[in-house]
Amino acid sequence: MKFWMSNKWSAALTFGLFVPSGLVAIGLRGLELTRSTASVGLALGGLSIDLVFVAGMWLAALAVLRLVPRFPRVIVAIAAVGLTLMNLSEVVSANFFLTTGSVLDFGILLYGVVGLVDNWDVISSETPFAIQALTGVGVVFPWVLPWFVARIAEEKFALEPLPQTAPRARYVWGFGVASLLLLAVATYVPKMSSRPAFTRASPQNLLASGLQYAITSLEDNLASGVGYVPVTKVELSPGDAPNIVIVLMESTRASATSILGGAEGTTPNLESLAKRGTVFDSAYTVVPHTSKALVAILCGIEPNLDMTIHESMRGIPTDCLPRILGQVGYESAFFQSATYVFENRIGLVSHMGFDSFFALENFDTATFARVNYFGVEDEVMLKPSETWLDSIPAQSPFVLTYLTVATHHNYLAPETRRKRKKFAPNDEFNRYLNSVRAVDSFVGDVVALLEKRGVMKNTILVVLGDHGEAFAEHGLRQHDNVMYQEGVHIPLLIVDGRDEKPKRVSHPVNQVDILPTVLEMAGVELEGGLFEGADMNALDEDRELFTQCWYRGSCFASITKDTKLIHYYDKRENEFYDLVNDPLETKNLIGTLEQSEVRGRIERGKRWRRNVTRRYQTYYTDIEKNPRMIEQTKLAQSRGGTFQNGLKILSSEFKPRVNPDGTLHLTIPIQARVARQMPQGTKIRVYGETPDGRRLTIQPAEIDGSRWRQTLTQAHYQMDVPTDVDSFNMLMEIEYQGKRLIAQDGNHEDETLVVVGSWKRDSAGKDSPN
Repeated sequence: MKFWMSNKWSAALTFGLFVPSGLVAIGLRGLELTRSTASVGLALGGLSIDLVFVAGMWLAALAVLRLVPRFPRVIVAIAAVGLTLMNLSEVVSANFFLTTGSVLDFGILLYGVVGLVDNWDVISSETPFAIQALTGVGVVFPWVLPWFVARIAEEKFALEPLPQTAPRARYVWGFGVASLLLLAVATYVPKMSSRPAFTRASPQNLLASGLQYAITSLEDNLASGVGYVPVTKVELSPGDAPNIVIVLMESTRASATSILGGAEGTTPNLESLAKRGTVFDSAYTVVPHTSKALVAILCGIEPNLDMTIHESMRGIPTDCLPRILGQVGYESAFFQSATYVFENRIGLVSHMGFDSFFALENFDTATFARVNYFGVEDEVMLKPSETWLDSIPAQSPFVLTYLTVATHHNYLAPETRRKRKKFAPNDEFNRYLNSVRAVDSFVGDVVALLEKRGVMKNTILVVLGDHGEAFAEHGLRQHDNVMYQEGVHIPLLIVDGRDEKPKRVSHPVNQVDILPTVLEMAGVELEGGLFEGADMNALDEDRELFTQCWYRGSCFASITKDTKLIHYYDKRENEFYDLVNDPLETKNLIGTLEQSEVRGRIERGKRWRRNVTRRYQTYYTDIEKNPRMIEQTKLAQSRGGTFQNGLKILSSEFKPRVNPDGTLHLTIPIQARVARQMPQGTKIRVYGETPDGRRLTIQPAEIDGSRWRQTLTQAHYQMDVPTDVDSFNMLMEIEYQGKRLIAQDGNHEDETLVVVGSWKRDSAGKDSPN
């Protein structure tokens, strides 16, 4: 060892890079222990693997340093880059684990990096000071400490630079082989533990999960699937067409509601509705993530089982509820009390076929408190939705969907409208349950609104959770990666105002069953289409359901009426629970199950995943043969232009509706491509201009351009056209730091304006895009 440590560069590598990195790993494992449900032995094993991994890297660096003695600074700089990336992966992994209880893998990291700006509010709110400090230390010291150590070693301890003579082969090979052995131990020993992903060093886990990610992608490409199958005919049974109202309760798990065993008083309005309709005791989400759940609920098919919300950008391979019912005269609107920009929700809603979309940006929020980093109190939607109901023809049936936000993390549960109750001793969980109570109150308000208008008696009301929420009952937090009941078991209640009878259904159902059930209740008959669910009132009790983690290649569950098997790929051992005798899933019975049954359920789950994924791949790669996809993504090159910041207007569409007073209301979705993230303070303004120069107001008149974060994005505008206006151009301008940006290929006399689209009435008084 003296031979290797008798020079300043070896000391710099050892005490300037690898020893501090080992200390960072120890500190992070210590923080993880505060949230981990793993045994002390498993946690210490993980720490040991971290140190073995660092030691292996250290010996490899020393061997390379001695083999290439002429470029010590280059070797140290390369090691500094490697240690910086390693420290960052350790810190990010630890923060993710502290927040969710899950181990960070390649797919999650990739999604987070690609959508960093979109997810920044979530990330920053969940990063404690200790993690921020360790991030700073882990990034800074590799570029400062080794050079300082080298200088001290030379000046204080008289260590010489590297000798230029050839090294002794046995030393080089000895340390090289020792390095490989240590790295092999760090790679293969975790496989023998019950939780390999937790035990591995973070860089190793990212590499291993990256390989699994690639394997899963290859398996998906080998699957067979069916692309888009359009609904070719829609017929209504004779009689009044019932209205459809769907209230989606964000992050609401079944056990948080008093109708399904939760604390008394959390959901009194659901209790009241349960006396008037059907409660489904065993309802499950397909993917515990809101955008994915929306596809399952409103479109009747499983969502794309990839993390990216492709459905909002590239479309959905089926006709969804509002588009189907729109063919027989239904009006439709989607309301949410959160911002429309997150995960390009506006694009998702547009692809589903809703006539109108209203989000936080459309509402006056002055008197409504913030409930989390996404939105305000759900009551903000009541008055605008009533206004929308006033605007549609009196006899028109409607599809009205509300998506609440009060129960989404970080559960602020403001006390502006109601004082908190003491449901649980834990403050965070108590705030969550009070948020559930707030959403339940909103459900009551919606029912009151329908009854006040006299339409409840001809309305099918569906109230359900998009997914659940975990609070470390099994070591996991939030919802995206939770296959336990707290993450996937949701409340589901349907009230048919035409025939209010209490009923309980015990057999398992999931969100893809909702659309066919509602259509059956409404007396709608279809030709064509391809839906994965079935009428929930006529299902086989012995059916097997599948639900998957949002994190790709992370986990999925096979669920029957009485049992659940959770498969974690190579991340941890499988789990099996008796849901009848152990509803809280406290005892893993995987050892009592025949291996043939385990393999069978896992293979069926993987086949389900492959077929769902292949369906979307078939759809997306068959655009030229897919008329629905062409309609959804067509580019109107005759209109639009590119601003100097790279924003390109691709297409626009004018969707008309006649108001009760005879005036015309236009909904105007536009599609744009964003070359790069627009900075804070960017303002996007739109307005209408008639041929004689008259300016018309279009809402929203101004939006924050930095909210347009996707490569392909959609914006949603609305306006009432004055009766004396026969035509106008829709114009857009962008302002940054007080200056209007140049439109590089604008089509207007003012070079800072782009004509997004044109509209005119035809001779019959109708409208037509030009």
